[in-house]
Amino acid sequence: MKNIPRSILSSSAFVALLMAPSLHAADSSWNVNAAGNWADAGNWSAGVPGATSGTTNADIATFGSVINANRTITVDSNRNIGGITFVETEQYTLDGGSLILSQDGNINAGGARSIRIFSDITLAGNGGIHTFTGNGGASGRRLLVTGSVTAGAFDTTLNLATASTSVAAVEVTGSISDGAQGGSLSVTKGSNGSAILAGANTYSGNTVVNAGTLILAETGSLTFNIGASGVNNSVSGVGTATFDGSFVLDLTNADTAGGSSWTLVDLGSLSIATSFSDTFDIVGFSATGNVWSNGLYSFDESTGILSTIPEPSTYASILGGLALAGVTVRRRRA
Repeated sequence: MKNIPRSILSSSAFVALLMAPSLHAADSSWNVNAAGNWADAGNWSAGVPGATSGTTNADIATFGSVINANRTITVDSNRNIGGITFVETEQYTLDGGSLILSQDGNINAGGARSIRIFSDITLAGNGGIHTFTGNGGASGRRLLVTGSVTAGAFDTTLNLATASTSVAAVEVTGSISDGAQGGSLSVTKGSNGSAILAGANTYSGNTVVNAGTLILAETGSLTFNIGASGVNNSVSGVGTATFDGSFVLDLTNADTAGGSSWTLVDLGSLSIATSFSDTFDIVGFSATGNVWSNGLYSFDESTGILSTIPEPSTYASILGGLALAGVTVRRRRA
């Protein structure tokens, strides 16, 4: 056989590579009226969306009205995806494995049924915003996330949005936390309607209610990391916050000096409307009326401020000063 020039071989290989079918999909829709595995290409209209490595995949997975009964999709481990959209008429459940949402990746439940995500979710990207949107519009219809939600290697924000103004369209019962790789997580509430936090939330970023209502359910908790006076994460915004659950105060690095204070819930400048219910509590504190104390620190529901409690010697000094002031006044008035 004659020798074929290497340039021709290279060109032929390049053309063959271009003509070869892609082994992974771009955007793709679930196209079987059945439960099944995410990783099975036969369940999708254009191949399996996403990847099983990396954190930057841009594919969008769509779950539509092809099903006529509730179906469970089994997710494989570390399924990186650009976003997930539900436009269903029946209920989908994502279970097993784990999902990695690429930067600014969203989960949008816009159909007529509740969506349940039991898989753990990592929010990848650097400084991005990931939005979970629930449709609502009817009692019990919501995007329910029971798996954990964590940041990746970089700081990011989870935005909870609702398409309905009448019901809680998004509920996260899994924990929301910073990433094991070092990324911190913040939470915002956008658009009207309500969103519920019902898990043990330990994220170190701020919580900002830009619109609608954020509800800390009776089963839920928010952790506040207390540092030097005035240094802490907080709840703020122009919307409404309802606290039925617990505050957990990490006082490991808290200032102990008299006069130190921290705004946990901003009731002043940002005009957030709040409600502390009868089930609200602060772990390790006891309440007298609307004031919670552990002997060293106190939190006042009416102000949203945590402050140090003066030591008895300080009280004595204050009372002594007040008594002296009283004597001085009487002498001046005599």
